[in-house]
Amino acid sequence: MDGQQFRWFVHLFLVLSWAFSVNTQTECGNWTQWMDDENGGLVDPQLDELCVGDNLYKMVWQGSLTWYDADIQCKNLFAPKGFVAGLANLESNEVRNSVRRFIKNVPGFSDPKGKGYWIGCHDEENEGIFVWLNGEKVNVPDSAWYSYPNNKYTGNCDAKDGDQDCCQLWERPKNDPSFKMDDSCCTDNKAFICEVPGYCARP
Repeated sequence: MDGQQFRWFVHLFLVLSWAFSVNTQTECGNWTQWMDDENGGLVDPQLDELCVGDNLYKMVWQGSLTWYDADIQCKNLFAPKGFVAGLANLESNEVRNSVRRFIKNVPGFSDPKGKGYWIGCHDEENEGIFVWLNGEKVNVPDSAWYSYPNNKYTGNCDAKDGDQDCCQLWERPKNDPSFKMDDSCCTDNKAFICEVPGYCARP
C-alpha cells in the first residue's frame, strides 16, 4: 500500500466513522431501529409501521375512513395474521411522542387524508369524559391536547348529537403540524393509526 492509497484508506475510514456516529438507524433483524434523544422505536422497512415495545403502530395515511370504519379496518388488516388490532391507544407519553415524531419525520405523513389521524378514544357516552376503546379513561396531560376539547364544529356533523366525540392527532398548526390530540366529528373521513398488541414481540 503506497502513501496515496493509505491516505485514501484513512479518509474513507474517517468518513465512515463520522457517518456511523451520526446515523440514526441501526439494523435489528428485519426491522430498523430509529433512535433520537427522547424516544426510539422499531420501524418497518416499508416506513408505515412503528414498533414501540411489543406493540405495532401502523399509519394508514393515504386512505381515509370514518372513526368507526377505521377501527373495523384495523381489525380486518391483522385478523388474518392472528392478531387483535384496533385504533391506537396513545395513553403512554412514550408511545404518543414516538408516534408523533414518526409522523413528522417520514415524508408524506405530515399531510394525511382528512387533515388528521384517528386514534382510539372518544366521549360518546359521557360528554367531556374521554375513554379509550378498552374502556379506560383518557388521562393524558393537558399539553397532549392541541387545545382542550371544546366540541365546536364548523361543518355539518351527522354523528351522534352533532358533536365532536372522536379523537384524532390533528394536523395543526398548518405551517408546522405538531399532531397533538383533538376531538372531531366521528363521521369525518380521516387517515388513522392502528395498534397491534404483541406484534413486535421477539421470541
